[in-house]
Amino acid sequence: MNSFNVGGRVVAEVSVRHLAGIRAVGSHLLLVQLDVIPANYKDNPTGTISNFGGFAEINSGGRVGELRPYGQRYPLRLPMQTPPSHMLQLLLDLGHERLDAIEEIRKDGQLVFTFCLTADADFGERLEVGEASVQYRINAGTWIEILGQMGYQDTLVIDVPFPKSAREGPIQEACLHLRESQGLFLGGSYREAVGKCRDVLEALARAIQEADSDEVPAQGKAATKDQRYGGIRAALRFLTHPARHADKDAATYTWTRADAQYCLAAAAAIVRRFLAER
Repeated sequence: MNSFNVGGRVVAEVSVRHLAGIRAVGSHLLLVQLDVIPANYKDNPTGTISNFGGFAEINSGGRVGELRPYGQRYPLRLPMQTPPSHMLQLLLDLGHERLDAIEEIRKDGQLVFTFCLTADADFGERLEVGEASVQYRINAGTWIEILGQMGYQDTLVIDVPFPKSAREGPIQEACLHLRESQGLFLGGSYREAVGKCRDVLEALARAIQEADSDEVPAQGKAATKDQRYGGIRAALRFLTHPARHADKDAATYTWTRADAQYCLAAAAAIVRRFLAER
């Protein structure tokens, strides 16, 4: 528990109960549920705490937005003399670009949110502003689940239907590699995500009986549409090749989030086109 302080006087204790994601049109919302236990001021039966708000930071200093009330009639007033815990809900509005920036900071590790809270403390004869700072650690698995609740994952790559027939081995294999690549991407393992895209292309090459080559066909202007698509597949194999090899040249590559997202989106589009034209 952390203390709400007003001029050195503790008016309540506060802690984080739960975080969850909420889908919203044009945005992604983080629901912050807090437990607030008012101090038991028997000598001040009319004292209240109200107008909760504040802002959030991540990983020691990166401010990510304002906290606003959610789901209750406001201003919510908690009597200071009531010991039982009250649940307070606040919303943090996270746009897609802001979530991208958070993912760049997180990479494959955990996040530490700091919720810097404010509230009005009414002692009857005067109104003062109280403050509290509450930290909350989120492991990678929990954060990925929250991203899913917000719908953030839905906009990362093109949707790829999964073939139902068990007889379609190479196609199933390609789609499984694609899903594994998405999971690695969400976990911040960008090199491995790009390497899985290479596996997608190799499985697809077996399915369509295409040579697994990094050489782009040189038919020039006379090339057919299918040949040009073949050139795209070869170019993507060429791009992703170093992520699957440990030679000295490949070791110099740094695979970023943008690299992995590009390869994943391209591989997904290639698989989707193949399935649509079968």
